[in-house]
Amino acid sequence: MTVFQGIVTAVDGQGHPSVQIAPQVATPAVSGSSPATGDVVWLLVDGTSMTWLPAPQPASSTPPPPPPPPPPPTDGVYWGGTADLTDTSAWPDRVLMPAPLGLPSNAVQIPAGANIQSYVTSHPAGTSFILAAGTYDGGTSGYQVFPTQGQWFYGQGAGKTICNNVWFHRQDSSRSNVVIANMTIKGCVSQSGPFGAHLAAIDSNFHESNAAGGWAVYNCEITGNYMGISAGPGSRISNNTIHHNPGKGMAGGMSGTIVSNNQFYANMMPGSPGWYDTGGDDSGVKFTVMTGATFTGNLFHKANPNGVQYGGIGGCGVWMDVACGLGGDRVSASPSTGNTFSGNLIYSNYGSGVCDETGGNNTWTGNLIAGNGRGAKLDPWRAAGLVVQSSNHDAATGNYVWGNGPASAPASITVYMDQSGNDRSDARRSQNNTVTGNFCDVAPGQLTGTWSGGAGGNTIANNTVVGGLAGVTIPRVKAGPQALA
Repeated sequence: MTVFQGIVTAVDGQGHPSVQIAPQVATPAVSGSSPATGDVVWLLVDGTSMTWLPAPQPASSTPPPPPPPPPPPTDGVYWGGTADLTDTSAWPDRVLMPAPLGLPSNAVQIPAGANIQSYVTSHPAGTSFILAAGTYDGGTSGYQVFPTQGQWFYGQGAGKTICNNVWFHRQDSSRSNVVIANMTIKGCVSQSGPFGAHLAAIDSNFHESNAAGGWAVYNCEITGNYMGISAGPGSRISNNTIHHNPGKGMAGGMSGTIVSNNQFYANMMPGSPGWYDTGGDDSGVKFTVMTGATFTGNLFHKANPNGVQYGGIGGCGVWMDVACGLGGDRVSASPSTGNTFSGNLIYSNYGSGVCDETGGNNTWTGNLIAGNGRGAKLDPWRAAGLVVQSSNHDAATGNYVWGNGPASAPASITVYMDQSGNDRSDARRSQNNTVTGNFCDVAPGQLTGTWSGGAGGNTIANNTVVGGLAGVTIPRVKAGPQALA
């Protein structure tokens, strides 16, 4: 399917327009409300079928986004179901490779070894490309691919189509609705020259600056990069395995991103080639100023797999820092801006399973959070399954949380009330959180750092506390990419 721009040359008695598109062929187009002769319209062309998009737009407008690709054959396999984290049939400790999506018809073929950017610049917005099986190599210097609006890139499958030191980047905010699917992207480790801004292998975000919206990454393997993905607003990240990236697996998110059925495995590798750190910036995944995002059916495990001491942070499975979920005055309830985590498996991370630092309105429900926070010399309050740090109106309900923290000081869910530091100086930042209806092996609790806000109005009640979760049925959760290695 391809997007074209055309000019209406005539309209018949039934309101069906004839549209002129390159190479100057007038073709009937149907559907939508009737335009007038001379209007500029955008068209979706699939083989011999053409549908013009309603609401005619001036030539300077960008086309509306194309429809999403078809869903994968299945959306995950079931994991969990036991408290035993050594059972790798229930808690995978290996790379899980996704199967490819089907390929579109009438796409532009890019032969193996070709320069992808040369095809991008020679084809219009909305073009679909198919990459061959084989390797596209950026060499020692690497190169950037700057897609234009609505371009789609399909490989033959993860592990079959390989982009090595080839970076997919937004050039400006108009480069929206790009799709990247069915390939392995690796080797994007340089943090100098054109990549000196500390960019991700796939980066539509550029540190929340002039980000491009609506990018989608489907059924890919993303590995061996400084950072895997940095996502702009409205992104869709689904059915990928994102593993062994030295800095972090993913960042960004901004507003309205959906992250589903991915594996985030063994990201953050202190001291390894390609590792870069600004003094506490890396983790398994790390998000900032993210709002309205949804995370479902993901595996977040083994952050900092080599167990290298890393300050008091260690390597969280999921780290939200700087205003994730906040809206309005940043301390009042704002449910519409919060982020939601449901049905994820978050386990065996060196640092805490999840840490929400200086955020608010975020919700965790039905997640399995186990075996995290066992790293050496963590900040004591970080050695837990779920940590709410200097955040307000967060809610944790119906989660299964066990085996977190060192054996000498186990912890499940901790609300850490602290107002030291510029981004958390307001005491209201740690108020009105709710921790109810969870199943824990250790009672959830509240700890206080530098604090002047009184009790804080946090509700920690009605949680089931059972040592080792003995007798508690651990649910099996559909999670991760839809095919196994």
